[in-house]
Amino acid sequence: MARLGKYLIGSINNEPLELNEYRIATFHLRRDFQVFFSSCYLRTRKPEEMIYRIALEVTQRPAEECVFIDDRPLNLENRVNWG
Repeated sequence: MARLGKYLIGSINNEPLELNEYRIATFHLRRDFQVFFSSCYLRTRKPEEMIYRIALEVTQRPAEECVFIDDRPLNLENRVNWG
């Protein structure tokens, strides 16, 4: 769906610069993600509120129109009240 332009698909990650660049290039992630919010650039990381706020502000999307998926429960807690 991202390739069709129907949805904006982004990534929020806590990776060091070299690993982040390696994964994006090696796995061709630019095909599926339009934007990457990486802690190595933003100087904030999950589950800190600031990284989520930056993602919402940059994408100009209200929180209620976004879906956040993560593999760690700590990063999913208290995300309901971002807006």
